[in-house]
Amino acid sequence: MKTLLSVFLSITLILAIACKGQDSKEYYEKGVEKFETGNNLEAIEYFNKVIEIDGNHANAYFYRGSAKYYLNEFKEAKSDFTKALKIDSEFSDAYHDRAYVKHKFGDYHGAIEDFSKAIEFNPDFALAYLNMAGVKLDMGDLEGAISDYSKAIEIDANYSLAYFNRGVAKYSLDDKKGAIEDFSKAIAIDPEYANAYFNRGFIRHLMGDEKNGCIDMNKAAELGSTEADDAIKSLCN
Repeated sequence: MKTLLSVFLSITLILAIACKGQDSKEYYEKGVEKFETGNNLEAIEYFNKVIEIDGNHANAYFYRGSAKYYLNEFKEAKSDFTKALKIDSEFSDAYHDRAYVKHKFGDYHGAIEDFSKAIEFNPDFALAYLNMAGVKLDMGDLEGAISDYSKAIEIDANYSLAYFNRGVAKYSLDDKKGAIEDFSKAIAIDPEYANAYFNRGFIRHLMGDEKNGCIDMNKAAELGSTEADDAIKSLCN
């Protein structure tokens, strides 16, 4: 039979655990709030407190890693993403962001492995396909990059950046017509896409369609492209 003291101690322990859990939740929510408003140092302080209370809080490690990334603490960010993945091996966002850091460090194969893992656990992860394509571009795998951009577009038909980047890759493969088509699709989605106007205009001019090429480049200049301003001076006057 339990003594009154043992019952009291049990109740006290339960209450203490409950209070810690509540504190952890409040610190986490405040950390996310600080992170989302760009207060990364304060966010890290809150996530540190969460981790002190609960060392298996994968999301706290993930957000702390993201905050460190924006503070250019890339090695520390990678470490936090890895800790998050040790707790949750199917954390697709953590794989994605660790891949992003690996790409920055020039670890292209490691980045592709992590982007692939992110997609494995989230097959509709359009951003992962987009960023994996960027790694393949840096590796000179233009066809692989185009394939990944196409997959991103299959997931999100209004992904203007994927169309734009695929257009750049197609131009690099000397597929000028395909590049113009992709830049046109990017413009249809985002009518104020200055770089898409400039690239389409430049290629049109290169292919002998000087009139429409200059119209596009003038539109890009209107939208703030200084690169277009320079090109107009040499190509359209």
